[in-house]
Amino acid sequence: MNEQIQQTMYIESSQHKGHGLKMIAISGTDMQEYDLYAFGKDRLLFGRDASQCDIVIDNDIVSRVHGKIKIVDDQLYLGDLGSTNGMNLYYEDGYIRMQQKCYYAKKSGDMILHIEGPAVSEIENHVVIVLTQSDERSIWKRGNAGFFKRERIC
Repeated sequence: MNEQIQQTMYIESSQHKGHGLKMIAISGTDMQEYDLYAFGKDRLLFGRDASQCDIVIDNDIVSRVHGKIKIVDDQLYLGDLGSTNGMNLYYEDGYIRMQQKCYYAKKSGDMILHIEGPAVSEIENHVVIVLTQSDERSIWKRGNAGFFKRERIC
């Protein structure tokens, strides 16, 4: 299994229909949603640099190559690749600082990450990333202090 984590494998998205493994990136007033299986790979890089990353988050607080997502047997792992501003993982009742170059497994529910750094305005210095396997229909609305929040749709 360790060898599987280290090497990129190309996977067919049709194998995973119904799993709905998604990444939602909220940066300032922009929100993007990505089907992680649609990339056809089990390792995805995210960051600011379009020439190096599969998922581009256009915000100066995000490093050129900020983090990596690994998918092994439908289990999702996330790692910080030595970014400048790091990432905070929502765990139980609050955020914990992720150690760089360590991988965190997504357990049940959504995996919520927060990147914070210096910026011109309050809204621009926050990026929220949600990794979810839910096929629930939901919308994201701007809440207090400019943060987005998820509301489920019946």
